[in-house]
Amino acid sequence: MNKKIMLSIQSGKTELIFFILYKLLIDFSYVTIIRDNYNEYNQFITDFSLIKYIIAFIFLITLYLLNIKALLSVSKMIVKLFLLLMYVPISTVYACKNDSTVFFMTITAGFFIFIMTASFMIRNIKIKKEKKNDSFIELATNLLYYGFIAITVILVLSCIYFNGLPSLTALNLRDVYEVRQAFYLPRYLYYLYEFEAGFIIYFLIIVNMKRKNIKALIVFIFIQFLFFLWKGDKSAIFGLITVIAVYLISGKLQLNKMLCKLFFSFTSISLILFYTVSSLPFLLLIRRMLIIPANLKFIYYDFFMNHDYIGIVGTVLNSFLKIPDPYAQLPYQNLISKLYFNKVEMWSNTGFLAEGYARGGIIGSLLISGLMGVILYLIYLGVKKTDSRFILSIAIIPMITLNDGYLLTSFTFGSVGLLCVTCFFFDLKYLKTDFNKIINIKGRWLNDETANKKSETE
Repeated sequence: MNKKIMLSIQSGKTELIFFILYKLLIDFSYVTIIRDNYNEYNQFITDFSLIKYIIAFIFLITLYLLNIKALLSVSKMIVKLFLLLMYVPISTVYACKNDSTVFFMTITAGFFIFIMTASFMIRNIKIKKEKKNDSFIELATNLLYYGFIAITVILVLSCIYFNGLPSLTALNLRDVYEVRQAFYLPRYLYYLYEFEAGFIIYFLIIVNMKRKNIKALIVFIFIQFLFFLWKGDKSAIFGLITVIAVYLISGKLQLNKMLCKLFFSFTSISLILFYTVSSLPFLLLIRRMLIIPANLKFIYYDFFMNHDYIGIVGTVLNSFLKIPDPYAQLPYQNLISKLYFNKVEMWSNTGFLAEGYARGGIIGSLLISGLMGVILYLIYLGVKKTDSRFILSIAIIPMITLNDGYLLTSFTFGSVGLLCVTCFFFDLKYLKTDFNKIINIKGRWLNDETANKKSETE
């Protein structure tokens, strides 16, 4: 047998072993540490079901192998990330709490749908590259890049105007909530800030890392640090470290092949530190990032099984249709907190796997999963235009936030939508730095369009 094929098979087996070990560590963390030490809301009960544990394990391995076989490049890695970040903790809660089989199967079906939707589109929908479109892509590329820079400058000036020069208070992580409450921007500027914090600043950082423009890179990293000081949002620092690390690691190593090993390593280190030095890494990575969102997904199912669905409330489409919000008096995120945690002031949000059910039950879950498959296809198109390292680096934060955030809202008016637009219209090789060349792009594009129309008429 070919030596490369043998090495690939061996590598796949090794990765699968780490995937299983990671799953076992999450199970161990739940039944021994979280249940006994961090169960302040009495939500992390243990009612272990061996049958459900076996079922979860079988579907977990099946989805992992299906993803490896069906998808390509960055799309494959994103699904693998979802499996590690979402599905493994969900399978832990499902079996260890003896939770709903209906909802677990709905989530499993959702994974199957977005893997197969993306696989079908990648293999059957080919975008032909035509020379007449090059000038349009060139124009779109530069409009996106310099438009994002303009938005960043506007937001920096707005933050100075409405909040003054940033203080160093946010550096004390205990005070970040006070800083966050004091932060203010008018409504539409705040929408821009959400775009900036969720995608734009990371995009600008990665573009300039790719171009090796050190001066611009330092400026954008500094701006991100200023945003952290102004708003006290810890995710700003987490996101900055993540995108830079992903870009650097994926340039030296095959990040897709080492993702399971990384998750296993971080989980192991967190457990070791918990028992020896500090519980903080364990609380942030395993409890906050993995178990709590997984548990909330089952709580969402339990809540919306007995309450009204939200439909398209909270999306751009509803600003036109004006469908009444059934939770206008008290947002359902607060109502869930009141009913399940006895803390009405707490905002209980979770990711897109539960969003679909909240919007339309099982049908809503499957439709949202189909949309995720389309997004994976658009990301694949971005890879075809540039390269996997660049697209992965700009996609990593919007994808990670889907563990706690909504897909439909983010796709229609948020960071996932900006990511899709960028993947479809941005091509790094057309980016210009000479201002005179930028001005000439529109003229060339209009001339090409006129010539094409004339040719079609003749």
